[in-house]
Amino acid sequence: MKNLKHVFTFTFIQKVRQKGYITATVLLAVLFLILPAAIMAIADNVGEDAPPTVKTETVFVYDSTDGDADYSLLSPDKKITYQMADTLEDALKAAEKVPYALVLQVEKDKLSLLLPENSLATKEEAEVLSAEIKGLFPLILAQKAGITQEQLLGLSTPSEILTPSGETSPEEQSEQLRQIIAMVAPMLVLFLMYFMVLLYGQSTANSAIMEKSSKLMDTFLLSVKPETMMLGKVFATALAGILQTLLWLGSLMGGFFLGKEIVLALNPESDLAILSILSSMKELGEVIDLPGLAVGLLVIVAGLFLYCSLAAIGGALASKQEDLAQTNYIFTLTLVLSFVLSLDEGSMTSGVKWLYYFPFTAILTLPGSAAVGNVSIPEALLCLGIILVTTVIITVIAGKIYRLMAFYKGNPPKITKIFEILKTKNR
Repeated sequence: MKNLKHVFTFTFIQKVRQKGYITATVLLAVLFLILPAAIMAIADNVGEDAPPTVKTETVFVYDSTDGDADYSLLSPDKKITYQMADTLEDALKAAEKVPYALVLQVEKDKLSLLLPENSLATKEEAEVLSAEIKGLFPLILAQKAGITQEQLLGLSTPSEILTPSGETSPEEQSEQLRQIIAMVAPMLVLFLMYFMVLLYGQSTANSAIMEKSSKLMDTFLLSVKPETMMLGKVFATALAGILQTLLWLGSLMGGFFLGKEIVLALNPESDLAILSILSSMKELGEVIDLPGLAVGLLVIVAGLFLYCSLAAIGGALASKQEDLAQTNYIFTLTLVLSFVLSLDEGSMTSGVKWLYYFPFTAILTLPGSAAVGNVSIPEALLCLGIILVTTVIITVIAGKIYRLMAFYKGNPPKITKIFEILKTKNR
């Protein structure tokens, strides 16, 4: 692996110095920091309109039912005066002479709040007051039934219903959270890996064919082995992608926590659902297996190397940029098939063992399971080793294909034909 360090360093520096890489990194990092905070602040302020202020100070009551009652109980703060009327007509006539006055009609099976024609009160205000009256009206009914306030308070004393069998212990809560993480984490890893493969796989393929279009091909082949060059390019491109993605993820998480602080500063009583989710993240330490999480992160890194090595085969097969559309299908098909296998029969939650040992599905299923302790550390390390060995093997194959196709011009040959030629040369 002579000159691997030089190839890696050259490719990495060239990648991170690209104007497009720097621009995308900075702009998306700023966007991921600002956007969640802005959305949370807006979402907290967007809600149901505040109910209108009730300006009514007098309500005329016509009660056609039996029994007497003190209707002042309907206004605990004494802001509204309730005056009795002998008939409904008298109540309506009296209300017409008082601004914002309303009429309460009490019948045997009906309670109505009437809005006189000349009243300055709005329909919305009447609806708000009607809701308040209906909530307090049981007090009036209790008086009519002869129940004293002391007896009514006794009847309304809140009772606590205990259901020991339905309580959830802290251990059960931790287990439920662990199961949720085991179900959600592989899906998050899947989309993260898919995004990274699409973004950086193409970059790896482009890097693989860069020298083919230059006049330095002879020099490269004499000074650096193709296998070494492919390995250096794969590692450099993947590392640049990992650093960029980590920065974006860090900005995204920072945006959510920044939004939390902004929302709570503006509205300490906010009930925004995302605030509960962010607060519950403190409990993740109780259900996450830290050594397993570390191995899971290494699997994600190794998985990106693996798929970038597949993209390097596509780049090695292509003789020019336009050929990538025909040759870069290998890693895409592999990713899609791995996705289907990972979802089959609920394998993401049940943990089908063979998926951990198949490198292309291991990166989708293993990280989440390792993070919650469903896979032992030795087993996870073994699977990680299989991924790394597979990456090296595929990179070496990409190097051999690169050497074979270095000066090839024309339509890219089929991959089966390439392997036949390689097999013949190794005899």
